[in-house]
Amino acid sequence: AKLGFSIEQDTMNAIKTNAYLIRRVSKERIFTEFAKAVTSKYRNNAFHSLSSSGLWEEIFSCVQNKIITMYGSCFDISCSLASFFILTNTAHNEINTTMLDLKTSNALRRDVLHLSDSYNLFLNKIPESDYEKRCFASFVQKQYLNAFFDVLLTIGSPYYSLKQEYGKLTDYPLSIKELAINGNDLSAIGYSGEKIKEMLNQALDNVLKNPDNNTKEKLICFAKKQL
Repeated sequence: AKLGFSIEQDTMNAIKTNAYLIRRVSKERIFTEFAKAVTSKYRNNAFHSLSSSGLWEEIFSCVQNKIITMYGSCFDISCSLASFFILTNTAHNEINTTMLDLKTSNALRRDVLHLSDSYNLFLNKIPESDYEKRCFASFVQKQYLNAFFDVLLTIGSPYYSLKQEYGKLTDYPLSIKELAINGNDLSAIGYSGEKIKEMLNQALDNVLKNPDNNTKEKLICFAKKQL
């Protein structure tokens, strides 16, 4: 699949007959080879071969066997895997189980799950207002925004056209770390323990509603009113 070759019919028949033997191969090796296929420009051929050879069921017991098509030229492993699971309608728990079974790294599993969850959140309710768009961008996180839109491109989503609009949102504060106040500021006016965390989340929501509220004076005033 990585080189674009097709499989001769007699060879394919032999693969179908002996697909179960792949159980003898280490999960790490299987993932290494699948990663090469899913990040290849011939990956759609690979999906077709996996689907029709009997290997799919042996490798992906939690993933629906269906012929899928990926688009674009993003071959990043996280984006490609997230796209694969999205196109096969694989739920969060099944993605987690599959990646644990294939013994992928924790970091890769985290990134793929986050991109998949972000897509499902986006699709569940397409953000319309500026506030909703900033809330969604906050959930995705700035460092994942480009990857998220690479996924949209790869799965052929028309919402990829929103990439430029969402890119501008990175000019706004989207996380607690970007707030003009921190836990020490809240502690100084009487907050403690879990109340600090709760107030920081409320302060972020306040800023997502109106980015102009992200000044120390305004946020301290906001926090004092909640005491």
